[in-house]
Amino acid sequence: MIMNKDKKDLIVESYKNKFSFLLGYDPEIGGELIEANHHNFMSEIMGQDSFNKQPMQRLDEITTDRLLGKHYENGFVILSASRSELSDAENVTRNQKLLNILQSSSNVFSFLPVYGGYIENKGTENEQRVFERSFVILNFDKNGNVGDFDDLMSFSQELSNRFHQETYLIKKPGNAPPYYIRTKSGKVDWEFTGEIKIDDLTQKYFTRLRQLGKQFTFEGVYINPKPMCYSERHCRYLKNEIF
Repeated sequence: MIMNKDKKDLIVESYKNKFSFLLGYDPEIGGELIEANHHNFMSEIMGQDSFNKQPMQRLDEITTDRLLGKHYENGFVILSASRSELSDAENVTRNQKLLNILQSSSNVFSFLPVYGGYIENKGTENEQRVFERSFVILNFDKNGNVGDFDDLMSFSQELSNRFHQETYLIKKPGNAPPYYIRTKSGKVDWEFTGEIKIDDLTQKYFTRLRQLGKQFTFEGVYINPKPMCYSERHCRYLKNEIF
């Protein structure tokens, strides 16, 4: 039997929608997904091997605004534990320590792990995809209560000094533009002027963090996949992560 072309297209479209996370796109939440055969960082977040093997999601203007748009008014901080002179393995260890601090029961701030994607030695036989780990720390707890931004500022300054960062990014509450704080002096290092979209803000942050050279090409900003079940959702919630 020859299937009607329109009917065949409907079946294919239905399959794509149902199994889109395996094909590289999720029409429900928008945004490109990284290849399904590439790892995510769920094991780091969960502190154990995770059954969630879905690919990381690349943030675009829409998904970034959905994640951070409602927090723009209350303020947030973006910081990392990475150092450019250290190896990737050393930076993984440093960011795992930072993650453990953010997950501790004494910490009242929720956070979102984000990953700047780069291609190292693009176009050569040594081409390799690498990720820069960082954290968006939000000015509210896991129950949705808005905190004191001065406490978040002090907490971020302490973490940045502890991990010997040059600067970290601050978005104060209200309409104030984002800016970088130089950790050693605590003074403003550089400030954005005019209006800036949240999507541009995250990309500019990672571009500055990596200090791109000829060997690195910025690819985009990624987040881990959403929870696959209630148990995973609850575990991540208890560790102050938002998703």
